[in-house]
Amino acid sequence: MNKFVAVFFAAALALALNACGDNGKAFSRGMLPWELYEDAGTGSAAGALGAYLVKHGRLSPAHTLNILQGEEMGRPCHIEVEVTQSGKKLVPRVSGAAVKVFEGTIQI
Repeated sequence: MNKFVAVFFAAALALALNACGDNGKAFSRGMLPWELYEDAGTGSAAGALGAYLVKHGRLSPAHTLNILQGEEMGRPCHIEVEVTQSGKKLVPRVSGAAVKVFEGTIQI
């Protein structure tokens, strides 16, 4: 079984990935750089990760990458990423379900 390990930075978030083999599955942790908080599901980093894997030949364009994140914190999040390619341009499409955990308003 081939293992590929990367640390990915997107929107001030470090996403650690351990993708096993060529089955299009990844298990990830989203560690935030402040305090000791962890993100249960990070769509922006997942999309960037999918594009990175396609660019480096670890994922074929138009194949689905299934990411499981948040399981260790009891909030499993299943994210699917599909990356299309047009020339050198990579376009990730991220999908999954979401649950509202809080709501707020900021007044400026």
